[in-house]
Amino acid sequence: MSKRHVSLKTIAQALNVSMSTVSRALRNHPDIGPEVTRKVQELARELQYTPNPLAIGLLKDKTNTIGVIVPDLVTYFFSSIISGIESMANEHGYHIVIRCSYESYDKEKECLQDLLRLRVDGIIMCLAQETQDYTHFDTVLESETPLVFFDRVCRSNEVATVVVDNQEAARRITRHFFESGYRRIAHIAGPAQLNITRERIEGYKQGLAECNLPFDANLLAYCDLSIASATAATQQLLALATPPMLFSGLMIRRPSRP
Repeated sequence: MSKRHVSLKTIAQALNVSMSTVSRALRNHPDIGPEVTRKVQELARELQYTPNPLAIGLLKDKTNTIGVIVPDLVTYFFSSIISGIESMANEHGYHIVIRCSYESYDKEKECLQDLLRLRVDGIIMCLAQETQDYTHFDTVLESETPLVFFDRVCRSNEVATVVVDNQEAARRITRHFFESGYRRIAHIAGPAQLNITRERIEGYKQGLAECNLPFDANLLAYCDLSIASATAATQQLLALATPPMLFSGLMIRRPSRP
């Protein structure tokens, strides 16, 4: 008999008993006679049976699994987030299932449905760039599956979020550049629909106002967070008749004196 994919069903069929009988015998349940228990456990050892934690979790309606959805897997920021989640989850007896939206709204919806079908105990996620309609989260909320957003968030009045103070960070960076002698400070922002973009722009404008510097729309450029797009935004700003001295978004310095 093959030792691959050995399950409760495999053992049950071999001994002509029910799967529930096998499950109980493996746990030495008193309702199962000693002879049946012996046969089940012997066959399980022979076949090198190992319990499937997901299957056991489904029976108990608790999988000890957390789903994680990130926009990409190669960016250091997201890989470090995954590492932190996995470390903390393992410390508390949980496993994680990682899915990637690839910045796609449709893929994000697919990832959510896949995790709900797996009956994960909770979902931690960051929105894809394309996501502007948030109705697909209704299914998650209706299922009462705990949901937490990080970094790029939405529906924060209904869903727990983990974010940094983007506005305050951008304000302080802008003030720091001013105090370092810079006066034409540009800002390269991400996609306009993202909360982090709006918050950072607001902080940038606030920092300018506190330094008595006028906001110049020509010094604000957008990109889609890719290297090519960020390069194009940088070139756009450098092509201005009076280019900026400093970029507060990507913090790219020009080799010129303030």
